[in-house]
Amino acid sequence: MNARHILAASLLLAASYAAVSAQQQKVVVEPVAKTSATAADQPVQFPASPEITAFRADIPAGLANAGFHKHPYQRLVYVLDGTLNVEHQGGAVQSYPAGSLLVEMRDIWHRPVTKDQHARLLVIDFAPKGEPNQIAQQQ
Repeated sequence: MNARHILAASLLLAASYAAVSAQQQKVVVEPVAKTSATAADQPVQFPASPEITAFRADIPAGLANAGFHKHPYQRLVYVLDGTLNVEHQGGAVQSYPAGSLLVEMRDIWHRPVTKDQHARLLVIDFAPKGEPNQIAQQQ
């Protein structure tokens, strides 16, 4: 058997092993959330034909001076790492650990607050094309 035959046999064996391994692997589905209400118990609402914008946000540990803001349209926030604490203007705080989905409230003033750890987020906005989905409160 020459080197070319050995290489071909090795590649065939590797391909067979990969095919068997791929068949043995299964997609694992782990539910994160199922809801029809926001964090403020409002019905989830999307504008007709929204423009979807997704971005990552990294909120540093110890952030206490972020200004209050609100969202006129629906926003989803998935906490990738750390814990996101959301303070409402009245002082109530809701916490979302890594792996949580926050269905943000609309038109309610709130702000992110981190204590001793950061929060890394995946944020998805559903707003009419060209319109912002975050309004800062004037101080």
